Amino acid sequence: MKIVKLIIGMLILYGSGTEYISASKQLSTYFDPGIIIGCLIVLLLSGWLIGSGLSNNKFEIRSFQFVKYFLLSVLGFIAFAFFALLNFKPDTEIIKVNGLNVNIAEFMDGSRNIIPDETERRTYCTCVVNKLAGNANVRDNFSAELQNGSIDKIMISIKSDPDFYKLKLNECMSSVKNLHWTDTFEKSARKSLYEQVKNSELSKTNNIDIYCDCLIEEYKKLPVSEITDPEFYQSQNSIYIDSLCNLKSKN
Repeated sequence: MKIVKLIIGMLILYGSGTEYISASKQLSTYFDPGIIIGCLIVLLLSGWLIGSGLSNNKFEIRSFQFVKYFLLSVLGFIAFAFFALLNFKPDTEIIKVNGLNVNIAEFMDGSRNIIPDETERRTYCTCVVNKLAGNANVRDNFSAELQNGSIDKIMISIKSDPDFYKLKLNECMSSVKNLHWTDTFEKSARKSLYEQVKNSELSKTNNIDIYCDCLIEEYKKLPVSEITDPEFYQSQNSIYIDSLCNLKSKN
């Protein structure tokens, strides 16, 4: 009976750790109150089962021994959750583009924090994949990556290509109304701006670090639909922001 309790306790820990990661990924947070409370109840149960299975004496919940096994259960839960996180793969989601079956599941999952709305996120990811798969060079050189869903790997590989901006991937953001400027997204946007101006005439007269920082801060004040509009850079707002940041960054 003790062995059975120990095995059940370990199985509960494994299942709860795995389910915690899966549920947290779906909700885009690891600190949902409902999930945390559920996990604590499970940890109390597994602590009692494991303690009952390992203890040679009469095992009581209101004892130092229970605290010890509860903490042991917490460590086991963290270990199982960490293992599940390392091996987490979202459910496959295939779309057909230019004759290729592209798995957008990882791309969808990776964009979750930036674009929280699932419908907007799927529209964005589908748009990006269509533009990538619609480019002959990308399709010829990265067909395997497209099919297995390694979209981030493709983006990193082609970002330094002079023709990267011809893909017009920024147009895919036009359907996004609710965008979160996460630290990662902000750094990526800043790096993209920096690459565009570092060898320009502006770099000879201005501090381009200050210039790019200024642009990002001003862009964050505008609706996403405005800054992703193809005509944005010819708009009055864009001209004003550029003049403002140009003035602030003068050497």
